[in-house]
Amino acid sequence: MFNMDMIGRVRDERLYIGGIGTSSALKPALDAFAPASALNITYTESGYGASDQTAFNAKRIPVLFFYSGVHTDYHKPSDTADKINAADAVKVLGLV
Repeated sequence: MFNMDMIGRVRDERLYIGGIGTSSALKPALDAFAPASALNITYTESGYGASDQTAFNAKRIPVLFFYSGVHTDYHKPSDTADKINAADAVKVLGLV
C-alpha cells in the first residue's frame, strides 16, 4: 500500500518515507530509484503513523508512507493551493 500524504509542501527537497521495514523488498527498490529523484530522503522502518497506511500495516500488508512533513497550515483554511511546491511534488510523484 502506498500512502502519499501531504506531498505538496516539500521544503528543502526533504521527503520522509516510512514503512521500509514492512517488506524486505522495499528499501532495495527505493535505493534503485531514489538517487534520480534529487530528493533528500529520510527513511523509517515502521509502517505505523497517524495516517491511512496504519490499518494496512496492522494487517501485515507492506506499506510505504510518503510525507513532506508538518507545516503551520496543517488542517487549516490557510493551507491553500498557492503554497504547493509543484516542482518538488513532481519529483515525489516521479519516485513513486
